[in-house]
Amino acid sequence: AVCCEICLGGLTMGQAGVGVYGYLQWLVALASRNAAGMPEEHVVEQTWQGVVYRVGSQRLITPLSQVTAILSPPKVVRVPGVKPWVHGLSNLRGELTAIYDLGMFLYGKPTQISRETVVLVTRDGGTNLALMVDKSFGIRRFPESGRRPLANPPLDYCVESAEFEAEMLPIFDLNRLLESQRFSDVVAA
Repeated sequence: AVCCEICLGGLTMGQAGVGVYGYLQWLVALASRNAAGMPEEHVVEQTWQGVVYRVGSQRLITPLSQVTAILSPPKVVRVPGVKPWVHGLSNLRGELTAIYDLGMFLYGKPTQISRETVVLVTRDGGTNLALMVDKSFGIRRFPESGRRPLANPPLDYCVESAEFEAEMLPIFDLNRLLESQRFSDVVAA
């Protein structure tokens, strides 16, 4: 009864002329006036993560699911009798890893090693390999809905693009690269 007296301004339900049912209606009305409302339903947009990098003057994106590490270029041991884009072999995290110069492979121009140069490590079956690129812009998140097919792909390994800093960049598919005959043919003629 004390709670009812406080809620009704010091009057009992009988003095206020309110029965139990009336009191409950008053509480519902009070709660409705002061309610914050139901939360709005927000649709969560699906996203994917990619590594943005530059090879020569071309900026590219590779899905993060295809990259196992981004590292500084390691010291390499040159391998005789291979194509010029095979930079050499290195020990990366205890595994023998082939290092490829992606600029040399794609454009015929060697990557100039600088403080910005990195290698993107990936796996081909059970073997590690690393692709040397000029610069990494880091890992970024992209909306799935932002993927667009490429009408005129700049490279055979790109079929889609995504927006980065107001520019549509090709998505470079490492799986397509690793499956290509040209990339697999490393022995010099």
